[in-house]
Amino acid sequence: MKAFKYLAIALVAVIGFSACEKHELTHPYDEVGDRTALFQIFYFAPVVNSSANYIDSVYVNDVLYSSAAGSGQLATYNGIPGGGVGRFFSAAPGDIRLRFMKKGENVFEKVVSIQKGQQGIFVYDLNESPKVLPLTSFGEGRPTPSPSEWDTDSVCFVRFINFLYENATTPYAGKLQYQWMRHGEEMDWQNVGKPVGFGEATEFEMITVHKETYNSDGSQRVDYRIIDESGNVLQVSNGTRMGNYSDWWTGALGRAYTHTFAGNRTGTPTSAVRVWYVR
Repeated sequence: MKAFKYLAIALVAVIGFSACEKHELTHPYDEVGDRTALFQIFYFAPVVNSSANYIDSVYVNDVLYSSAAGSGQLATYNGIPGGGVGRFFSAAPGDIRLRFMKKGENVFEKVVSIQKGQQGIFVYDLNESPKVLPLTSFGEGRPTPSPSEWDTDSVCFVRFINFLYENATTPYAGKLQYQWMRHGEEMDWQNVGKPVGFGEATEFEMITVHKETYNSDGSQRVDYRIIDESGNVLQVSNGTRMGNYSDWWTGALGRAYTHTFAGNRTGTPTSAVRVWYVR
């Protein structure tokens, strides 16, 4: 019996040592350094927001970066890579060849120059070279909230990008001033940066958010409007008639958002702001 007892103890020890042995799990990855170009790709051509206009495959330097059969289509008024906050594609800085395929047809192919750091590549017309806008310059030079604010208030960041069309083929000619106001509070409208023309972006602006629910991560409804160069609220079509532009989005503490205005001011597809999380 003692022999069986000691044999059992020996087996337990062997199993225990085997269970404690370290197994390193590795996954394929590319090193991303200070000199790497990181980019997101957006599709803001003034077309109807339907699956018939989605881009099925996106190639960078003839390498498949996104596809309907793999990582996903590039939907209208949307961007890739999707599925998470702060995700980017990477490539060496310099010129890249960007190509879109739809239903087996090559519908867009342009050479784009990208730089080190984070940037957005905005395709606003399948016949034109895209706009490349930096995504890293939020918060610099802005006041930091004091610790006394953290218990009840904190901040989010918002940037406005203008890709509004006047009609189905012509970009809106004027500059637009994006403004915000905390919902339900007595306050004046506040500017998000300076007025910007078509294809331009403001800096990220800090917005103080008052928690609507105290015992939570913290968020608040923020109302938005747009002022034209005459100082009037921008008139846009809702598909049947013209009216003042207005909208609202929830601002969560610590988040940074890109608000991109796109579509057709006077007709179909109607204009709207699309929000993308930067972080």
